[in-house]
Amino acid sequence: MRRQWAAPISIRPLSLLTVAVVIAAAIALPHARADTNPQGSEWSFTLPSSATLSVLPNGVVANTSNSSTTVTPDTSALTALTPSGADLWHFPDNGQYIDQNDEAVDAAGTLYTTTYTPGAMRLVAYDHGVERWSVPVPNAQNRVVVGTNGVVYDLIADGPNDLGGTLHAFKATDGAEAFPPITLGSEYGFLLRFFAYDGGLVIQSPAAVSYLDLSGRLIGGPYKLSADGSTYFHDVTVSPNGDIFSHAYEPKGDSCPESPVYYKSLIVKVTLKGEIWRRPVDPSYSCSDAYSVVPLPDGGAVYEVSDFTKTSLQKINGDGTVGWKQTPTAPGPIDHTTTLRADASGQVLVITLFTFDCGDGFSCSGAAVDPFGPDGAALTPAVLMGPVGDARQSWQADDFITLQGQVVMSALHSDGPRPVFSSGPHTLESFAVAGLTGQYPQSTLWTLMPAGVPPVPATTTTTTTTTTTTTTEPPPASYEYVALGDSYSSGEGAPEFDRPGGFIEGSDEPGNRCHRSVNAYPELLRMPSALTESFSFHACSGAIIEDFYTYNHNNSGELTPQITWLLSTTDLVTLTVGGNDAQFADVMNYCALRAAYQTSCQKVWQGAVDSVITNLGIDSPSDRDTLPAVYRTVKNNAPNAKIYVLGYPRFFPVKPRAICGTGVPGRTFSHSDMAWINAEIASLNRAISKAASDIGLHYVDVYNAFNGHELCTSQPYMNRVVLSISDTVRQQSYHPNQLGHKAMAKLVQTEIDRG
Repeated sequence: MRRQWAAPISIRPLSLLTVAVVIAAAIALPHARADTNPQGSEWSFTLPSSATLSVLPNGVVANTSNSSTTVTPDTSALTALTPSGADLWHFPDNGQYIDQNDEAVDAAGTLYTTTYTPGAMRLVAYDHGVERWSVPVPNAQNRVVVGTNGVVYDLIADGPNDLGGTLHAFKATDGAEAFPPITLGSEYGFLLRFFAYDGGLVIQSPAAVSYLDLSGRLIGGPYKLSADGSTYFHDVTVSPNGDIFSHAYEPKGDSCPESPVYYKSLIVKVTLKGEIWRRPVDPSYSCSDAYSVVPLPDGGAVYEVSDFTKTSLQKINGDGTVGWKQTPTAPGPIDHTTTLRADASGQVLVITLFTFDCGDGFSCSGAAVDPFGPDGAALTPAVLMGPVGDARQSWQADDFITLQGQVVMSALHSDGPRPVFSSGPHTLESFAVAGLTGQYPQSTLWTLMPAGVPPVPATTTTTTTTTTTTTTEPPPASYEYVALGDSYSSGEGAPEFDRPGGFIEGSDEPGNRCHRSVNAYPELLRMPSALTESFSFHACSGAIIEDFYTYNHNNSGELTPQITWLLSTTDLVTLTVGGNDAQFADVMNYCALRAAYQTSCQKVWQGAVDSVITNLGIDSPSDRDTLPAVYRTVKNNAPNAKIYVLGYPRFFPVKPRAICGTGVPGRTFSHSDMAWINAEIASLNRAISKAASDIGLHYVDVYNAFNGHELCTSQPYMNRVVLSISDTVRQQSYHPNQLGHKAMAKLVQTEIDRG
């Protein structure tokens, strides 16, 4: 059976047909279902106080806790509801405060958050009503996310003078440490917000944003909007591919007539490579401010802009050009504070708060929810909460999330002509919205994560008058294999001919020509049969040593450094690297296209290649682009893994012919050039073998793997020149074909079985 592969990681479809609502109640009150569903909601559920909401792959999380951890906190409980509002499960109040700023959810629906009891703070995994695990964390501001590798990250602002802090990482299975805590220095600033994207993490301080890989290493930034910090990030959001959109403030030197504001508002885009653009908000607003920036699936973003007298929504495209503009509807004066959400189809929804006269001299708050299509077209308003008939119900909406086909909102309402205050019981309301899909960007991130830890199995409980016994089946063991390296590991020369394009989806498209093949040797290896296998395939055609530390230099869509995929839980690693650093592709292109009258390959390239191979083998503390350095980094990031480093196979027979066709009409390899190419491969392999041995890795000698099947034999295990329709040399040239990968897999398998 073929394993699942990842490019960059396995994509598993999610179902939103079963929806659960998780409610963290600040005071343990009995469940209260509203007798009626006011304002036409699908269902209504009474909460003890206001709630902030987070979306789950199978529902929504509502947290009603509202006290600071610096004072005596309230206590909390968790309750789950189905889409129809029926009880699903309940986590009882156990005397702890559940922080509403630190909730994160993985693809399996497990909720991770920090909890507080006097004198102790813990990171807890709540799995379908069961506390799967908890670990102590420093008593400081915590920010929790789940990476697309399924690891739980806790960013803790415990640095000196509130600058910098520490990054902790935990395995979702049991809370074990994924890697040791990493200290983040003062250059990161005050750690304000924390995000995950596909293959990395983003940290925001007011003055800067920073990109980390999934092993916690800095790979971009800190990027500042001004050297002195006077222009600063305010409302940051991050798209699944790592693009940052932010509302920012820049000093302007004067004040707005309506308010003493001494800055102007900007919309800014930053990527892993730095700031892309900054734009002022709508210039038609004389004194404008922006709120609630939300990324969109098409690469742009939408934000609210207000000048204290009017409010609008504005789309800005990924390249910084202005898109559509719309004005929310409301039956009364609009409060400029609104809440934006987008779904995975690009539909935008906005809560607009407004005021109205509710009688007896009182002014009440209402809320409208307006949906807009991906093109900005106004759709039918989904929700209007405000004066209704004689009852004149008044509302104040706190937060809402989007699910498939519905909006779920937390709101406070009163049933008479009186104002609505922020305290007191609230209701959770569900409203139908046609065409609505999962909330973006979170629903997209879940498709990029592993499926997650299976839910805690149902417990079997036997109760007597004196004892209670609970048994739970442990989750199955997993053998984690990560395949890294260059084209000799990705399968460049061995496409699957009955697959469109020949390569695994996502690895043969503009921006990503990593060309991962199901025929590559990593796909052919067998793991210990007693274990459930987890396979992560990240080798990339054209990779050099530097690509282990940073985004791929040849593939702009391959943003994740290869070592990011290595963790303390990794059991097995295979890799090839060094051939591209040694310029073998350039050498072979010259040799294959050289006319007989031109200078030989050896004379043109020997000096450069010999120099590079020598430098690759030097173990220098100041140079990370060497074989010893990259092997040491791999070992440090996968300390519990067996790591197998392959060399490269010999291209030509030990005793080559006098001449051999290159695959290009009229072009041949000379005897001396074939012997020299073999010798250079052997020289590189010696450097690889020595470096691997010095670092303590397993070296797999594949130099003779193609013996009797080299180039210029009747059944070669390697491609000659492969020409495109336009007669250009394709990447598959001079790479192992399917038979070659089978031969390499056999040698690697022997080493794995040997242990």
